[in-house]
Amino acid sequence: MGKIGLKNLGNTCYMNSVLQALFMTRLFRNEVLLMNKNIMPLFQNLQDLFVLLQYSQKCALSPSDILHLARPPGFQLGHQHDSSEFLGYLLDVLDEQERLPGTNNIQQPNTSNGTDPALLNTIVQQSFGGKTMTVSTCDSCSARSERIDNFRELQLSFPNDSDNHSVSSLLHFYLQPEKLCDDNQYHCDACKGLTDGERLTHVIQAPRRLILTIKHFGYDSATQQKTKLLHRVKLEDYIQLGDVNYELYAAVVHVGSSVDSGHYYTFAKDNEDWYMFNDCLVVKATTSQLCNLRPPETPYILFYRSQDSEEPTNLQRAILSQRLQGVLNKDTSEYEMEKLKRPTESTTQERAEVTTILLLPDVVVAVSQMARRICSYAEMCAGVCWLDFRVR
Repeated sequence: MGKIGLKNLGNTCYMNSVLQALFMTRLFRNEVLLMNKNIMPLFQNLQDLFVLLQYSQKCALSPSDILHLARPPGFQLGHQHDSSEFLGYLLDVLDEQERLPGTNNIQQPNTSNGTDPALLNTIVQQSFGGKTMTVSTCDSCSARSERIDNFRELQLSFPNDSDNHSVSSLLHFYLQPEKLCDDNQYHCDACKGLTDGERLTHVIQAPRRLILTIKHFGYDSATQQKTKLLHRVKLEDYIQLGDVNYELYAAVVHVGSSVDSGHYYTFAKDNEDWYMFNDCLVVKATTSQLCNLRPPETPYILFYRSQDSEEPTNLQRAILSQRLQGVLNKDTSEYEMEKLKRPTESTTQERAEVTTILLLPDVVVAVSQMARRICSYAEMCAGVCWLDFRVR
């Protein structure tokens, strides 16, 4: 089946882009769909959205219930917001809801090896969770302190001494020793005060799905304003973190030269095919489109999957819960009613057919950019939104 878009509810592209990336995380999607006991409201609405994105015949869906339940504090309706902040808040709330007493939706882990079960017994942690160890060393007395932290994303900063950036180089920079001095001194327990030191971070448990946020947004102390760093970053299909090899499967892109404005959309891979999800418009894409982005279009949130295990298969509809079967039956009835209201439209080619547009090479970019920007109009959701741009 074709891919389905999400309606823009008023500057909600920051949410739509994240939801599509999470849906295209098949490991996470399958676990969400298989939850069937004591489901909390946000998980239930995410289940409904995921099952419809997978099986609905509609061209686009409204994520209004998710917006109502997962809008972070301070996120005003109708305003543009940060997709990374939304992603972090959404995963936090999902993780907290699943930890509530009585929410036993997944099998408890075997703790005989000393593993903390709190780190393993949620869908979010199983899909995206990893561990870092931070070692801080005092320059004065050489005392060391260690701290272990859980993470669901790594935020990658730009080094000041280079203009040649790739995902691997930014990841390497993240793991380099950091000098602790001046206004960022280290508090040494042995010296009982602030001293110069060094801090080094190691990833000691790599996640099954790795989320990397490229910190294109900075702060100008002179103007006291957030700014966007328009650095170009070479995206790599394959990277390595420790002994684990990862493959890129999704990327949230920010368009615009300002932190407080612009637009978000997502590239994502399904099997061997890439797609661009731009609100209610879904377009077949290529890796070259993603890898050749130019400012003000910048990759912002990257999703990589570990190659240590096979990608899970799509769930068959027959194994879904009765509740989700009911959601799909209701959606099918609504779709059939909508078709009756549009008697002049084709009923045999309305959803499944791919419209192929043959373009000369120098026209592809202009048309693709135009297509990205028309997706927010409601009329796009009424007709065929499935386009296949090809070069002749």
